[in-house]
Amino acid sequence: MCIRDSKWILEVEDPTKTYQQLALPGRRWETLDDKIRSALSAQLTGELGREVTRAQGAERVNHKRPLRGRQMLRLVYGFYETKQSLSQVFGLTDLLKVQLQGDNLEAFLNSWLHVLDNLKNPSSISDEAREELFLLQCERSKTMTSDVEETAAWRQGPKLCFLARTPSDPHQG
Repeated sequence: MCIRDSKWILEVEDPTKTYQQLALPGRRWETLDDKIRSALSAQLTGELGREVTRAQGAERVNHKRPLRGRQMLRLVYGFYETKQSLSQVFGLTDLLKVQLQGDNLEAFLNSWLHVLDNLKNPSSISDEAREELFLLQCERSKTMTSDVEETAAWRQGPKLCFLARTPSDPHQG
């Protein structure tokens, strides 16, 4: 595939190219477009498959031609596109709602990271506040009890806690 071919296929992502413009592959790319259509047709199932089937019928009725490969690809892109209006944006109140349920640390951590990754304004919550909120939840865990106690001791006197550990200390981790 050469650079001209890649520019041709990338037109699928170009919002200035209409769906109907994608129906005209050009003589040079007809075979490639047919291969794309064939490959996608063989793979599309479920809701996306039904959407493409409807589009194929509409193209046949309205324009007396088959749905082209790039048009199918545009439908696939649209189907999997993240809608900006539906994307989640979080703030401090959302972070406060993340709670450890029982001792399900994995679910808690996944939720915690999801909120942090989608903060509207990440700098609005200091690292200290994040740490404090995280530790408050960890304190609720039976599994994390010893780790939380160590962290609390370290936070009270980090130098003393660190110096108290010697290589012969049986509690050294």
